[in-house]
Amino acid sequence: GLHDECQYLFQPQLIVQRAVAVPALYPEYTTEQLLPAHNRSALYKVFVPQYTSGLRVRLLGCRIGQRSVESCPLLIRLRAKAPPLHNSSSQDCSAPAVCQLLVAMPLWQHWYYVLVERTSISAAIYFQLNTQLQDCSRPGLSRSSSGPSSSLNMPQSFGGGLSSLEGLPAPGFPLSAANMSWVDPTILQPSCWPIRPTLRNELDTFSVHFYIFFGPNVVVPPDRSALFSINLLPVLDSGGVLNLEIRLNTVSKD
Repeated sequence: GLHDECQYLFQPQLIVQRAVAVPALYPEYTTEQLLPAHNRSALYKVFVPQYTSGLRVRLLGCRIGQRSVESCPLLIRLRAKAPPLHNSSSQDCSAPAVCQLLVAMPLWQHWYYVLVERTSISAAIYFQLNTQLQDCSRPGLSRSSSGPSSSLNMPQSFGGGLSSLEGLPAPGFPLSAANMSWVDPTILQPSCWPIRPTLRNELDTFSVHFYIFFGPNVVVPPDRSALFSINLLPVLDSGGVLNLEIRLNTVSKD
């Protein structure tokens, strides 16, 4: 139990470097860009709204001076909420015919940052950037009027967003960029999950309960998944624990 007293000084320090005046990319618009000879990279951003099921960023029309090139000496990186790092999602534009990055189920209500880097050639490089989103917010986007409707756990009156259930993955099949409907490189095919909103109710300072609209009973069809939207606040819900309770209704069980 014998010990010497020790005095110490703890002084934390936080240094933040902000990226300002980052050009914004607008979905469905193709913009002309220039990477000057003295710049190694260029940074852009695109905003992903709610009920977006897919994000695609494409680099097109690569030119060195006035000469078009098939092998573009550029690399694109993509990251959510912050500029990309060396280990972020990337695509080398010197190899594929279509240089693009696909993100399945991107983070809603956040900026995605696109970094374009040169891999060689210290010359001015001209290129085009195009971004596209798969929008699942409006039922009117559905491709088929005979497909499933709001009976699949989606009360459309609450604006939760069911665009199209056509092409949904089978149960247990992971949703990824590989199995989404990115068939035509120029057109995004709707491929949306049925989303059911929830109501947030703060019970006390440290407890929040989420109620399901038209619940608590939920019908999960054998060939579809049920997706629920839970709104977590960035400060109040930080460091919390999310408890999910599921009970099987044996009364109505076949």
